[in-house]
Amino acid sequence: MSKKLRLKALVRQKSEVKAQGNELMLYGAIGSYWDEIDGKKTVEQISQMKGDITVRVNSPGGDVFDGIAIMNALKAHDGKITVVVEALAASIASVIAIGAADELVISEGAYLMIHNPWTIAIGDAAEFEHTAGVLRQIAGTIADIYARKSGKSKEDMQALMDAETWMDAAASLEIGFADKADGEEQSVASAFDLSVFKNVPETLRIAAKGTKPTTIRDFEKILRNAGFSRSEARAVASNGFGALNQREADEEIDSAKLLAALETAKKTFKQE
Repeated sequence: MSKKLRLKALVRQKSEVKAQGNELMLYGAIGSYWDEIDGKKTVEQISQMKGDITVRVNSPGGDVFDGIAIMNALKAHDGKITVVVEALAASIASVIAIGAADELVISEGAYLMIHNPWTIAIGDAAEFEHTAGVLRQIAGTIADIYARKSGKSKEDMQALMDAETWMDAAASLEIGFADKADGEEQSVASAFDLSVFKNVPETLRIAAKGTKPTTIRDFEKILRNAGFSRSEARAVASNGFGALNQREADEEIDSAKLLAALETAKKTFKQE
């Protein structure tokens, strides 16, 4: 495997929160339990940033309270918050994106997903009834956050949450969650295990871990999700990975020709 392919594989597998300058990347599950995006550390990073912030999101969700803490830290920040959903903002990640954004941009091929919070409980009937009450209270708070952004009613938002609603760029704009769509082709990396959700769009099912492509077009989508350009994905899907080796060889030949031409030109100038 070439260095280029290994690098792309590593990038696709890496889940992390990274702050660089005024850009915050939320890639992976939210919450210290998953050892990916820790709420406390992320809030500390936000507190050290100055001016406008761009937040880039690709997350299947995670811990509600870590997510709420991140959202509130972004809301309290003195500067414009632009959230770019680069691939997936599901569950509590959608709350961060929708609740914190002064401007929410959704990339082509990306999705927002909203649903009711859930948890695991142990105990007697009273304990389960208490847990159910807490979940309903959290759901109501989240519905209020969605309603403020969309301009629609809390009841409308709760109905969408009850149905576990997945929204592409067009639907996110229509409902009022997104302020604009980025028409540039993006790498929609959904290498998360989405089996816990019930209404996952087929596009994301194809890209999810453990799913095998059944057509060349499915294979192209997986390659695009892994970071290949559209032309690279088509070439590999049609002709195998050898197509990339040939392309790299052609590029090296072209570079050699260019260097030779420059050297000839240099000699010509010296003679004159």
